[in-house]
Amino acid sequence: MRKARESNALEERARKILEFLGQDEAEAAIHVVDGETMKGLNRQFRGKDETTTVLSFEDPGVFPRIPGEKRMLGEVFLDPECIRSRGGDIDHFLVHGVLHLLGFSHEEKGARIEMEKIEDKVLAWLKSRY
Repeated sequence: MRKARESNALEERARKILEFLGQDEAEAAIHVVDGETMKGLNRQFRGKDETTTVLSFEDPGVFPRIPGEKRMLGEVFLDPECIRSRGGDIDHFLVHGVLHLLGFSHEEKGARIEMEKIEDKVLAWLKSRY
């Protein structure tokens, strides 16, 4: 039950983050999971047999959308225990996951710098609100 409430609260934050980024017509599903679940997802989709802080999965864009409903960007999975064990902040990883759904990457240095600048901007705004 606690994870469901936490997921709902983070989903509301994700909506606010998307609005701040000018993506009012979009939404994302946010899931708070345990380490074993995250490890399974990481193994299945990335071939890494370990837990991680955050995973994002973009909506493939092939599902029909009812007119007037928000566009589903995808899903973000967060492992709070892993985040805490690495000294991280769940809001940071929420922002990071949402930015991945918007197409941001950190594979190349220039893209990483751009993504980090936007993360910092969004986090500063988010911290001023929550």
